[in-house]
Amino acid sequence: MADGNITVARAASMEELRKSVAELLGEPADWPDHGNAPLAIAATMALLHEGCKRLEAENAALKREAHEWWTAARDATKAETERCALVAALHSQYPVTTEFDRGYAKARADAAAAIRRGA
Repeated sequence: MADGNITVARAASMEELRKSVAELLGEPADWPDHGNAPLAIAATMALLHEGCKRLEAENAALKREAHEWWTAARDATKAETERCALVAALHSQYPVTTEFDRGYAKARADAAAAIRRGA
């Protein structure tokens, strides 16, 4: 008699598990249609696990690609900043013959320094 109660309780637990899995998957209440709930649950879990591993690998690849793009953009920005600072500094090389020229030379030198600082 005790074995019968265990079997009934086990069947009830499996039925409850089957219904819960069907609901989580968005399947109809009579899922699976072949009637082998343990097999369907195991297969579903294996497929979900495989899908998660695949998505984790894709996510890691996308993270690497995003980092590569970010690094390239950062390096390009640094190079362009240095180019702008160099242009400003080169314009400071004009002959300084008057106070007016001296003021412009100082302003260009300050601009080059500010560009390099990122200000």
